[in-house]
Order: sequence, then C-alpha cells, then structure tokens
Amino acid sequence: MNCLQKMKRARKTTWLNTLLAGAAILIPAAIARAQSAYSNAVISLSPIGYWPMHENEPMTHGDIETNYGSAGPAANGYYGDWSSPGTIQHGYTPGAIAGDSNACVYFNQFFSGTGNKGSTTNCLIIPHTSPAATLIPPFSVELWYWDTNNLGVGRGSDIFATVNAGGSENGLNDGFSYSGIRLYLNNDFNFYTYNNNGGDVSPNSSAAIVYNGGWNHIVVTDDGANIDLYLNGALIISNWPNANYAPNGWDPIEIDTGKGYTRDAGGLMQEFAIYTNALAYADITNHYYTALNPSPAVPYETLVFNDKPTIFYRFDSPSYTPPSFASLPVLANYGSSALNGVYTAGTLPAGVAGPNNGTAFAPGFGPWTNAMPGSGMSSFADAGFSPLYNPTGANASFSVAAWFQGDPCDSRVQTIVGHGIGSWGITMNIDGQIVFDAGTNNASEGSGSLPSDLVSSNEYNDGFWHFVVATHSATANILYLDGMVVATNSSPASIPGAITNVMIGADASFTNTSGVLLALGRQFEGNICEVAMFGSALTAAQVAGLYNAAEMPPVVNEQPANIVFTVANNQLVLSWPADHTGWQLQAQTNTLSVGISTNWTNVNGSPATNRVIIPINLTNGSVFYRLIYP
Repeated sequence: MNCLQKMKRARKTTWLNTLLAGAAILIPAAIARAQSAYSNAVISLSPIGYWPMHENEPMTHGDIETNYGSAGPAANGYYGDWSSPGTIQHGYTPGAIAGDSNACVYFNQFFSGTGNKGSTTNCLIIPHTSPAATLIPPFSVELWYWDTNNLGVGRGSDIFATVNAGGSENGLNDGFSYSGIRLYLNNDFNFYTYNNNGGDVSPNSSAAIVYNGGWNHIVVTDDGANIDLYLNGALIISNWPNANYAPNGWDPIEIDTGKGYTRDAGGLMQEFAIYTNALAYADITNHYYTALNPSPAVPYETLVFNDKPTIFYRFDSPSYTPPSFASLPVLANYGSSALNGVYTAGTLPAGVAGPNNGTAFAPGFGPWTNAMPGSGMSSFADAGFSPLYNPTGANASFSVAAWFQGDPCDSRVQTIVGHGIGSWGITMNIDGQIVFDAGTNNASEGSGSLPSDLVSSNEYNDGFWHFVVATHSATANILYLDGMVVATNSSPASIPGAITNVMIGADASFTNTSGVLLALGRQFEGNICEVAMFGSALTAAQVAGLYNAAEMPPVVNEQPANIVFTVANNQLVLSWPADHTGWQLQAQTNTLSVGISTNWTNVNGSPATNRVIIPINLTNGSVFYRLIYP
C-alpha cells in the first residue's frame, strides 16, 4: 500500500457502471489530497476526475503468456482472445517435448482462401514495451509448430512476423519506409524481408512440413550477413542476404499471424524463444534431438536457458477466465466525482518509470515515479461513468490533461484517454500526431481527418514523456503539448454525449460494441499517468502552471556535439547546445610533451548549464576539454 492509500481520506460509496462487465458493481471511491507539487496544483483547480495512476498494486492475471527470458515481464505476450476467451485453446496436449508434461497452445481458428484472411483474436502479440521486441542482428527465433490447418493449403500464412500491424505494409508514422521479417508458410517456407527500401522474397525452402504430421522444430538465424532457416535440424533456406532486412522497431511481433493480423496460420505452438545471437548448428541440432528424447541428460528447457533467450514463452499459460471486477486493481480517483475505477486484467499498475527525461525524474511529482504501461492489446484502465464526465452541446466547458510516453508503434489510431466518439477523446493518430476530438458520433474521430479534430503538427510517439491538455468551451477548442498551444478551433462541435465509460489507454467506442469486446481497438501502446478532467476550460496560464509544477527536466540530446570556445579578457568561454544541458564537462592539464592522457576530472557545476567561463592560467602547459554523456 502506497502513501496515497495510507492517508486518511473521506470515503463515499458509489456505483461503477461498466460496459466491460455489462453490470454495475460497488467500489468505494476515495477523495484525498496527494502530496506533491504537481498533484497539489491539479487539486487547486478542482478536478472532477483525477487519476494519478501511481498505485503499487499486484496485477490481476490476464490473458497473457509469461516471458521466462531475460527481458522479463516487459516482454510478456498478449493473446488476442482476451475479449472472447475460448477462441484460443490453452493446456492442449500433447506438447512438443518428449517426457515433459507441459501442454501447448492451440490457435484453433482457420481461414480458407487467399489474401487477407485472419483475426485479431487468433494470435499472440509482443508489443514494443521492451527492446527485446526488436530483432537486431545477430538474432535467432526458435519454436515448435504443428500444422493442423487443412484449410491453409495454397493460401499462405505467417508463423510469425515483425512487420506491418496495419496491414498496408507502410512504415513508422504511415511512411513508406518499412522493415521487418515474416516467416511465410505456403506449403513451402519463404522469408519475406523488408529493408526500408522495399521487400524481397527468398527462394522456396528445400523441404516443407506435412499437414497434421506432428511437431516440427523451426529455427530462424541471422548472423548479420545471412538469414537461414532450419527445419527439424536440417538447413532448408540458406544464405538469404541480411542486406534485404532491416529491424522493425515499431510494429508488434505477431505470432501465428502476420501482415496486420491477415495471415493466420492456425495450429499448435510451444517453446517460442528469441535470442540475441545466431544459434550455431550444433546448438540447433542439440535442441532438436534433446526434445525427442524422453530422458535427456540435460532437459530441453535447461538448454534453452543456457543459451540466454531474451524472450521465452513455454506456451503453458492456463486457460483465461475474466476475473470479477471486485478482484481487479483499483484505479484511485481524487476528483470530486468520487468514483474509483479499475485496471484491466494483465495491466500492471505503476509497472514502469513515470515522467523523466532519460536521466532524471520530474521532481514536481515527488515520490511518485511510476506509471501505467499500455500493451496496445488488453492493458488499460477503466475510470467508469459519471454524468460529470459527459459534457454535451456546443457550449460545453471542460478540460482533459494527461502525461504520456508514446512508443514508436504500429499504425493504428490509439487513445490516450477517451469517452467515446459521441463525447471526447485525446488520441495519437497513425502519423504519430496528437489529436483532440469533440465527438459527433463519427467513427473517424480521433484520426485527425475531421474538421472538428485538433491535430498537432509534430509527432509525439518519440519515446519521450509529454504533457497534453485539451480544452473545450463555447468559443474555442485548444490543444496544448508541453504547456504550449499547438492547435485551436474557433468553431467547437456540438457534443451529443455518451453513456460509455472513460477509459485511459483505450476508447469505449472501439473496445466495447454492444457489449462485445474487440480484441484490437484503440488501445494505447506506451505509458500513461497523471490523468485529470476539469469542469471548465483551463486558461493558458493554468495549463502552463500545471506543466511548470511538474518541473520536467529538459530532454538531453544523446548525440555528440561540438564545444564552441571564445577567449576574451584572459577568460576561456566554453559553450555547447542547450539540448546537451546535463552532459558533463571534463578537463585535464598536462605538459605539451605528454599531450592528451587519461587523467580527466569533472568541471564542477557543468551538467547544470551549457556554458562555463574559466580563467586562463598561463602557467598551465596544455588543457584539454571534453563533454561526456552522463
């Protein structure tokens, strides 16, 4: 229990109506004054909803596959059938490893015909919440697969893919520079590889797997020069040039599907591992023959761990049953609506670092240095419904604020916080721009394509923390990023209103449809905290006051920069770019005969500035200066 929860607080009981549950449940709501400069600034503006999102609570188990590799929970996999459990069968036997009681997973939806055939519910995804989701050479991908899809013959499917969650083969921010790899099965195997300049297809494999013919051991290796494919210990595609491939750092890894959930394979899968080296042929055959031996000298699992995978799914997760709402972690609300919410199953409250510049936390948040991670699939928070969250008409006056860290991610519209297309929402569009929409019940709202949408000119899925505020009044809509106005609209739309829940990291209009959940809606891939809603349109001064209260340190540029010098009045003036404030200036003094050496010492106070003045000492032989990244 954190300090916010320990504080004495007034409590009021209220009903939380949630479309997710399709019923109302009783959750005690809390009102308290959080102790930090930023939260005090928020409370001073009388929010109707204020969700700091710093709860230190255990996660309720969700529809996920646990990562046993070194990347840890940040690289957990998320099943697409979290919204309708049962379309994927867990605990299926027999597993792939002889003498091992572990069961496997059965992706049991099949699609016939050619072209775009698939479902967002029949797969596992690995979002880019961990660097391990980017396959940088050298790497290996290893798995066991049993083809049970008799409808897939001649259709083509992906065993796994790292490219194109949008299905259009466009790249980051809807650009035409795309990258990644697909392991494609169409009777034979092929690599589809993309290198930012187009795509290439490898020759057909020299061997293929047999429909319903049992377990197959599949290994893809990339040693930085060539990409190879092994099937059951035999090399079946060799020397596909690595020059045809570039790593994809934004699309999720899709397992049992690819090309934007349109190439479902179907079948059994187990023991999926990613390594940061190209496995040697001896290791590959050792894994393969060990798995066939019911009494090996070294268990298969141990061999995998010995090779140090960053991601390792045994596919042994139990069948997923949605938990009761009473068992979900509480999303505490300190606003006047007196209504708490919940975190969805599989969401880890306070599971990532909060607002920071890469080297230091924003001191205005005090001890609250964490945030909610969003997976882009099933991880988000449901703040519930209150009439206070549902402003209507053209004269509606309200504001919404949030801190967010947007990952480079797949080309979907994604919601930071929203109340449905009939109300309001703050989204990130496919170009990485931030959009504020005042709802008119148009399904395109939030995309940035409607006249009523306010759209930032810059992209914000840059991996840095940002502060967004959207205000609506009878005279103007205004969008602020990092305390500055970035877009305005003097003709606000008339808001019809919605009875859906406010969701953080999702949007009810794209997560719930007539009570039926959609697997892949507008869920946000990135981190969020300090969300607030106000019953008035904040002024520019109030928005600036909130941003300044956080004391967000400037982002430090990590790229090397030149030191500029001038000499005047027997003083040496050294300066460097302002975005390198935080770098450490170091000096060393040696005789001319020694020159530059290793005896560097820090120049006191230099990380706090980008300019220093140093008196010139004519007795020194030679003085050298350098900037180092902290």
